[in-house]
Amino acid sequence: MKLTDACGECGLRLAENDTGDGPAVLLIFVLGFTVVPLVMWIGLAFNPPLWAIALIAVAAVLGPTLVLLPPTKALFVAQNYRLNPWD
Repeated sequence: MKLTDACGECGLRLAENDTGDGPAVLLIFVLGFTVVPLVMWIGLAFNPPLWAIALIAVAAVLGPTLVLLPPTKALFVAQNYRLNPWD
């Protein structure tokens, strides 16, 4: 995901801001902590076939990741600017 060079509203230069892997790592930790126990519980409680467990796990990780990654990146950009403004 690439940032635009500058904000369309205020002209703030965003090109220098690099969030790196921060948003992805945060989502990996949060979703891993919540999805893995959920999928393990579903597997043990209902004993579905392996393909169903894999499908549930992929959907439970991919959906929230696609929804939460852009706002998480925006949060990292905002915090980076707030804590270390550019001149």
